[in-house]
Amino acid sequence: MKSPTSQRGRDFGVILRCLNDLGYAVESRVINAAEYGNSLKKKNFYICI
Repeated sequence: MKSPTSQRGRDFGVILRCLNDLGYAVESRVINAAEYGNSLKKKNFYICI
């Protein structure tokens, strides 16, 4: 996730806090798609609830 340097990580923290406040158990991961059979060396970001 991209944020201005002065707010790096703040937006992500707000998302996690909101989901947690709604009662969701939240976990996040950055997954390299190439490790799962995708031909692209692209990193994907997932929020699992």
